[in-house]
Amino acid sequence: MAFDYDLLVIGGGSGGMAAAKKAASYGKRTAIVEQKAYGGTCVNRGCIPKKLMVYAADIALAQASASAFGWEGSGLTLNWATLIAQVQNHVQSLEQTVASSLDKAGVTTIRGQAQFKEPHTILIQGEAGESRRITAESIILAVGGRPSRIDMPGADYAMVSRDMFTLPERPQRLAVMGGGYIGVEFSSIFAALGTEVTLLDPSSLVLSGFDQSLRQGLQAALCDRGITVLSETTAKSIEKVDGGLVVHLESDLDGRPNEIAVDQVLMAVGRQPNVDALNLEQVGVKLDEGAIAVDAYSQTTQGHIYAVGDCTNRLPLTPVAIAEGEAAVDTMFGGDSIQVDYQWVPSAVFARPELASVGLTESQARDKFGDDGTTVTTAQFQPLQHQFTGKGAPALLKIVADKVTRRLLGVHMMGEHAADVVQTAAIALKAGITCDDIDQTIPIHPTTAEELLDIF
Repeated sequence: MAFDYDLLVIGGGSGGMAAAKKAASYGKRTAIVEQKAYGGTCVNRGCIPKKLMVYAADIALAQASASAFGWEGSGLTLNWATLIAQVQNHVQSLEQTVASSLDKAGVTTIRGQAQFKEPHTILIQGEAGESRRITAESIILAVGGRPSRIDMPGADYAMVSRDMFTLPERPQRLAVMGGGYIGVEFSSIFAALGTEVTLLDPSSLVLSGFDQSLRQGLQAALCDRGITVLSETTAKSIEKVDGGLVVHLESDLDGRPNEIAVDQVLMAVGRQPNVDALNLEQVGVKLDEGAIAVDAYSQTTQGHIYAVGDCTNRLPLTPVAIAEGEAAVDTMFGGDSIQVDYQWVPSAVFARPELASVGLTESQARDKFGDDGTTVTTAQFQPLQHQFTGKGAPALLKIVADKVTRRLLGVHMMGEHAADVVQTAAIALKAGITCDDIDQTIPIHPTTAEELLDIF
C-alpha cells in the first residue's frame, strides 16, 4: 500500500514537534496535525505564559524590598491589562515562530481534529467543517492533556489554568483548589501581585511527591507571604452570589470556616489525557487508566502507532515529552531501539520561594537502602539578597546519598535560583558523582549555588 506520509504526528505540542522534526531529518515524509496552536500547552497555555507572570510578580516582590537598599519614592503600579496583553502578544509571536520552524524542517503542517478510521487512515476535520483522509505508514500520538474538573455543584463557575492568562482583571480574592505545582505557582503569583489568596489542599502539606522537608518549608513560606493555606480541606460546591462567588468547604480539621467569599476560583486539580476524540478503540489502541498504554519504547498495542508526552502515564514534563518524541523516531527510523532514562529527571516549582528536586527523596532512599545505607545532609541559610530586610524564607538544601559508596542519590532545594542549581546537580547525579567529589570542588563566591559545594 502506498501511504501519503511515512510518519503522521497527531498533536503539535513539544513532544509532537520534536518527533516531526526528527523524522524529517531522517528524510522521511512527515506531517503533523494540530487542532489549535502549535507549541501546545507549554508555549500557549502553560510554562511560558506562567513564567512571564512569575517575573511580573518578582517585580512586585522586589519593590517591597527596595527601600532597604536605599531606593526612595513612590513605587510602580500594575496595569493588569498591559501585563495580559504583553503575555498574549509574546505567546502569539512564539506560536508563529514554532510553526515556522516546522516548515523550515520540511514538515507538512495540517490544521484540524484527527480521528482514526482505520489503523493507517486518519480523518481530519477542519475548522470550517471540511474533511480529508490521510494515510501514514507510522503514527505518533502526542495529543497532550487538559485540565481536569471536579464534578460538583457550581463547578462551571471555576476557572482552570489556561483561563488565568486571559483574565480581564486581577481578582481581589482568589480561591485555589489543589496544592499541586499549578495551584502553588498561581497562588504565589497572585499573592505577590496583591490578591488575597486562599489555597485549599486535601492533603496535610502541599506538593505531594516532593521531599517532605521541602513541602514543609514551602507551605510555611506561603503562609508567611500572606497566603491562607487550608490543608485537609476541599470544596464541595461553588455558589454565585452578588459581588462574586462563595465556596462551600469540607474540612477534616476543627475550627475551619464552612465557606469563603471570593471573586474567582481556580480549579487546579490535575490534568487528563486528550484521547476522547481519537477513536482509539476503532484501531485497537488500549488505554491504561485513561491514558494511552505504551511500552518502554513508547509503542502502543498497535505496532506502528506510538504515543509520547502527557497522553501517556509517565512524567508530565515538557523536556520529557521532547525526549520521548525523539527517542520514538530514533527507534522507528534510526536502526536502534531507544529508551528514555527517567531516573534523573529534575523538576521545579516556580513559586516564591522556588523549589526544585532531582533523584530520590529522603523517604524513597530510606525505603530502598534502609536507614543504615542512607545519609542525609541538610543546610539552611538566609540568602544574601534578604540580609537587609530579614524577610523571605530561609533557603533549604538537602543532599541524599548512599552511605556506603557516598554516591549522590538526590538533591532538593528551596530558595533563590533553586531550579538552576538543581539542573546542574542533575548532571552530577547522572554521572555518578560522590559527596567527596562535590566537597573537593571549589565554588564561585558569593552565590547561592556555592552552598551545594560547602554543605559537606
